[in-house]
Amino acid sequence: MKKYFLFFIFISQIFFHAPESRADVSVQAAIDPSRASLEDELTLTVTVSGSMQATEPSLPSMAAFKVIPSGTSTSFQIINGQVGSQKAYSYILIPTQEGHFNMGGVSVFLNGKEYTSNPLEVTISKSPHVPSGKPAQQPDQVPTDEDAQTYLDRTQRNMADLKPYWIEAGLTNKNPFVNEQILYTFKFYTLVNVGQAQLSLPEFKDFWSEEVVPEKKYYTTLSGQKYVVSEKIIALLPLRSGDLSIPETSLRVEVPDQRADSFFNDPFFRMGRLNMRPKNLVAPALDLKIKPWPEPQPPDFSNLVGEFSLKTSLSSENISMDDSATLTLEVTGKGNIKDAKLVLPETLDDFKIYDDKPALDVTHAEDGLQGKKVFKVALVPQREGVFQIPPFSLSVLDPKTGNYVPLTGSPFTLHVKGGSASSVLPIQRPGSDRSILVSNEDLAPIHDEWGRAKAKELSRQFLLFLFFIPAFLVLFVYVFQKRKKYLEAHENEYRTRKALAVFKKSMRKAASLSDLRERQACHLEAVRTYVRNRMGLEQIGLTLQEMMRFLETKSIRQDKKAEFEKILLGFEKTCYGGHVPQKTELDQWAPRLTKLIEQIDKKL
Repeated sequence: MKKYFLFFIFISQIFFHAPESRADVSVQAAIDPSRASLEDELTLTVTVSGSMQATEPSLPSMAAFKVIPSGTSTSFQIINGQVGSQKAYSYILIPTQEGHFNMGGVSVFLNGKEYTSNPLEVTISKSPHVPSGKPAQQPDQVPTDEDAQTYLDRTQRNMADLKPYWIEAGLTNKNPFVNEQILYTFKFYTLVNVGQAQLSLPEFKDFWSEEVVPEKKYYTTLSGQKYVVSEKIIALLPLRSGDLSIPETSLRVEVPDQRADSFFNDPFFRMGRLNMRPKNLVAPALDLKIKPWPEPQPPDFSNLVGEFSLKTSLSSENISMDDSATLTLEVTGKGNIKDAKLVLPETLDDFKIYDDKPALDVTHAEDGLQGKKVFKVALVPQREGVFQIPPFSLSVLDPKTGNYVPLTGSPFTLHVKGGSASSVLPIQRPGSDRSILVSNEDLAPIHDEWGRAKAKELSRQFLLFLFFIPAFLVLFVYVFQKRKKYLEAHENEYRTRKALAVFKKSMRKAASLSDLRERQACHLEAVRTYVRNRMGLEQIGLTLQEMMRFLETKSIRQDKKAEFEKILLGFEKTCYGGHVPQKTELDQWAPRLTKLIEQIDKKL
């Protein structure tokens, strides 16, 4: 046992003390490759020799690069009895600018002394040229690995001046109206087999966004070469007017490494496998100029921008007093159909109106969001007669002309007749021969002794209480009227002060509902009521876009607004879009929303 212990002490002395005393400290740094394009990733390796106790490297200014640490490694050498150590630090450099960069050396510190490496130098050029030529889309078909590899081997001799891969990002319209649907399209072109790919989409700030085509692959021909195209389409709706910008889009993808030695890069030695290296493909930012809605806006405008139509129908034109007629209004078109709202006419005094929850049907297609929203209104007559049901109207903004277009349904004539006999209650007329039966059980018992009906003597305190009751009533009415006048004069202030308490009460009420859609609808209404009360608004039925515009005017952190919008979108999808989220996600929405509203309330 003693032998092993001494051996351990000997090895420890070699590895932890000998390197410090027998080797000089030196620092070397190298960037590979020293010439690259904006799409390449470079590797910076810093090697510290002679000591394992030096501090981590201090890098020079690298404003033109994004620096990502990628790990460390250590090694030991024993040469002629001398023990040496090395520690290597690796970094990934992603260039963001082109040019020639002369940077200083890398520094480390040991026992208060600074050790500096050689200076660093690197040249970054523009990305290779994208081939020109009008794409000719072929039938949608995903090629197999064998097809793509065969095509690459057949054409690679003619690819010297042709870029084998690149990405594009574009918009269908850079000058839309607020809430007008535009499409953001991302495309990845490639001639070669690629490895893992990671797409980094921009943050669509000031836009409502929804993915309509997750991924589609097809062939296209450019300059006589057949490319594989991967495409993603996202529908965007601007939330405000003015100058907006969508940041750049990047794709990190593994591509075949053509820098390897040509002898060992031969397919015979590769055994069918490719040496891969990462590439960072970047599509530039996109600038937009969003137009505001023209003024004046019609009163029945509900934020719909695009091509829409309105169709109306009546379940029956002949009903009785004890029946009802159902008026159906169907709004269809392309765009944010969720914003469609129904404005009830004011001339239906002879009917009671009961509107049902709208039915929403949204579909995703390559040309964006489209669908229909169906409103149903029950008309209950209050008297007999022939009535004219005026047409319902809805105004939309036509982005092609910039004018508001009224959508008007058809008028209807409704005939209301008397109710059926079974629905009328029978009336007992005077003089009827039906006898009235009287039982002696209907009479109170007769007391034949006065002692059993003694009156209780009223106490003095009870008499005083009766005396002061009128005064208490007068005081109560006075205070009640005073408070009522105060609340009427300060209604907005009272609503603002009680907004959070009313919201929490509504959320507790929603938690007791068993039906998922009813519960989520109650959550949405609680948020709308909170925003309306907190902002002192009279408008009801606020849309998500309107609530987000109110929050934009307040000093609320962007991440809080984004989380608020995400949760409400989840509620809307559950209520109107038929989306059923995961239970774990669903259970978190209401507590997160309550906590978020509390934080927002403190900022307002």
